[in-house]
Amino acid sequence: MYTMLHSPLVQTNNQVDPESLLPLWILCDGKDPERTSLIGCELAHTGSGQESDSSPFILTTVTSDDPISSKADVPTLQQVILEAHEDLASKYIASQGFAQFEVVSQLSADTTLAETQSSDSSYIAVECTWNQVKKILESPRDASCKVLIRAVPGDMRNTPLEVYKELCLLKTFADSLETGEVNWITREKTSSIQDLVTTFLDEIKGGPIYKRKTGDDADDLDAQLCWKAAFDRSDLDFTERLWNILRNNATCYEDITTAFSMVINELNRGQIQPMVHRSNQTTLAQELRMLYEDPAHMFSLNHSPMTHLVEIAIDKIQRDYTNFFLAKKLTTLYSLEWFVQSVDLLTPGELVKRLRSLHCILEVSMLASQSLGLPTNNILTLIRNALDYYRNNSPDVQHTFVLPVEQTSVVSLYQNQQPSVWRLTTQCGCRGDKTSSVYQLSSRPFIDSVIQTTDMAIDDEGEEQEPFHYFVTRVKRDLEPFVPVNSFETIQNGNM
Repeated sequence: MYTMLHSPLVQTNNQVDPESLLPLWILCDGKDPERTSLIGCELAHTGSGQESDSSPFILTTVTSDDPISSKADVPTLQQVILEAHEDLASKYIASQGFAQFEVVSQLSADTTLAETQSSDSSYIAVECTWNQVKKILESPRDASCKVLIRAVPGDMRNTPLEVYKELCLLKTFADSLETGEVNWITREKTSSIQDLVTTFLDEIKGGPIYKRKTGDDADDLDAQLCWKAAFDRSDLDFTERLWNILRNNATCYEDITTAFSMVINELNRGQIQPMVHRSNQTTLAQELRMLYEDPAHMFSLNHSPMTHLVEIAIDKIQRDYTNFFLAKKLTTLYSLEWFVQSVDLLTPGELVKRLRSLHCILEVSMLASQSLGLPTNNILTLIRNALDYYRNNSPDVQHTFVLPVEQTSVVSLYQNQQPSVWRLTTQCGCRGDKTSSVYQLSSRPFIDSVIQTTDMAIDDEGEEQEPFHYFVTRVKRDLEPFVPVNSFETIQNGNM
């Protein structure tokens, strides 16, 4: 506060310029008796948006108590309130509770500490806020709830990992069109590309072949609900099947060149007339349509084999995602149109970027539906929000979506679970007091650098129960009147 008052931004008439005077925060080492971790000073604002002349500053102090390792050590609500507001009776105190429950935690057996610190892991939490707290660590009641969801593509715990790997391979090939370099995947070859493509072309000569689900597969409810079943399309056309062969078996650029040369040779000889989807606008598909109209047309590659490979891959993966969202009735084709533009309208790099955005939306929707079991209207709202977000933002930035939900929709997720964060906020309801306080219990320290003077002994309370241990943080916010610099120095000198 002394530093703030001596700021040249404080005008001579003791008025403060709110546009330029930034909050001041001091990080402490926690070695004092109160174990102070932060001290802050910032400009207060009134409800009208104007600065208060009598109480322009908010002083905030963040301290920590000994960790709690047993339910018997949890203080009562009265103890917490009296310690924060020593001179007031509890009946003047307004209280608000907050609880956060981690449904999918950043910390798990499948993620390393390094991944957690960089936030490269998926995360779902339920946050609840309610009034009139009756005891510490009580369960939320009549609460306003929201779900926080961050889905990170490539997280080993996420379901559509194979789909993500296919998209990553496409990105590698698309990047090579600009860099000229490809990091090929080393595989043990069981069959040569020549043999695989020959077998594929022989099948094409026999007419179109589509896989149809019959028997137990069609009646298997688990298979119908599985994400893989939604992506296991039975209507793959010629270019899509060619992409599958090459992405799973090609180990060098020569394999790509050989495969396309074999296909072109068969087409020019008139040995095959493969079918492609009407929406397939790749160069290869357009050449095939010209062959339908003029059998004497000689097929030729106008671009490099890698360019054609990237085109047919983009077309196939676009159709995969579109099929998934429409089959599950999660959105409309109009809403997906921006993400799945035709390959002849945008550059391969831009098309792949939009596919990566669409994959992020896929991960968010599947993580929410499988881990939360939210009602359909909540899932649809989440997908709409994700579609709007990724139209304007890069897929490289991990975003946490916030979805308001009814308490009844999420109560089953946390009713038998300990909160990762539980917080009590109290404020005096009378005019004489200008203090608010926070008492927080959290499974992780508020600030890791603060020294914990007491080792935490975990109370297991039974082998099958969740371990009980919390770090304690206290926050006190005081509204302080403006003290002119001269008066402040006089007070300080008088106390010396």
